[in-house]
This record gives sequence, C-alpha cells and structure tokens, in this order.
Amino acid sequence: MSIERLDYCPRKEPKLFEDIGLSREELIKYGYRKVSNKSRWIARVDRPDWEKFQRIQHPFVRVELGADHYRRVWSTDIIIIPSDMVCGFPTSCHDTVGYVELI
Repeated sequence: MSIERLDYCPRKEPKLFEDIGLSREELIKYGYRKVSNKSRWIARVDRPDWEKFQRIQHPFVRVELGADHYRRVWSTDIIIIPSDMVCGFPTSCHDTVGYVELI
C-alpha cells in the first residue's frame, strides 16, 4: 500500500463515550490514551502502518515520541470521555503502545 504525503490532518468529529459501548478497561486495552484534559479526548493509533505513515508525514519526530505524536496529530479515532473519567485515564505522553486491532 502506497502512502502519500499529506498537507493536512484528516480529523474526524470525535465520538461520544456513551455511543461507543466499551468500558474504560476495554478502551485502555485497545490502546486509547488521553490526549487532552481540557477537551476530554482520548485517541488511539488507528492504522497498522502508523510508523511508516508518520515517517513520511513527519520524518523528524523522535522515535520514542512516535505513538504519542501519532495519537495527538494523525489519529481519526477520537472519543470524548466523561469528566469523572479524565483524571484516572492513562495519558498518551511517553506511552509506547502502538496499533492495537479492535475486535
């Protein structure tokens, strides 16, 4: 599969936690991590070739920040979680979990 260089971030409208049908633990297991406290957003690495994709889009991103950067900039799988869930949800910062397939 060919990956082209994009000049924009292909964002989608975030989904609401209530509409997802997954528990907090399931979201964490599937690789969702908190990317915004203020907006209450969680996101996941949503493509298996994310490392190659990111190298094409941003070749100078440090490897250890790769998954975090991808979730914050390129992920199209974003969920808004309830206020009471934000505090205890794992953060994306320095988290190395990459792509996890949804079942």
